[in-house]
Amino acid sequence: LFHKLDYWDLPDEVFERGTCDCDGFSRLTSDVLGRFVMKVLKLITEVHWLEYYGFYRKYTYNPETGEFTYKVVAGGHAICVYKKEGKLLAFSNTSWWHDLNFKDYIEIGEQTFPEGLYCVISRQWETGKMEWMLEAKENEIIEGSNVFDRNLKLIRNLKHLKRGETKKIIKQLG
Repeated sequence: LFHKLDYWDLPDEVFERGTCDCDGFSRLTSDVLGRFVMKVLKLITEVHWLEYYGFYRKYTYNPETGEFTYKVVAGGHAICVYKKEGKLLAFSNTSWWHDLNFKDYIEIGEQTFPEGLYCVISRQWETGKMEWMLEAKENEIIEGSNVFDRNLKLIRNLKHLKRGETKKIIKQLG
């Protein structure tokens, strides 16, 4: 059920079935990281299971014209987030961002929903209980969570920069 309270797979159930969705995967991997990597091996200092709800571009290809078009659609995705050596890292059942050091939880969600986030929920890795929630006002996105808009603002500022500062901004754009 999309953005509704529903049943989250327990780690044991995922092992038994051998399959799960992004929620089950995030809960399982958060549990493994929390129990073994954080508590026993002490290789990480934090682990969270986050739910992201936001907007992304869904592209379609028209073979007659040879053009791609897109529409902005809403979706949800669960992601395992952890801290290792001061770096905020993340992965899900579809992606592993092992080489990125995210500045905050919003930036992680933007990897999946670059058109903006409207809700972020952090769940406790052992119980699945909600730790905190950040939600946008109705019909809005969380401020600063649209990658395209932020990059356009950076590009607009390029013409006002001094020599040498341009490279720094371009590096931020990725």
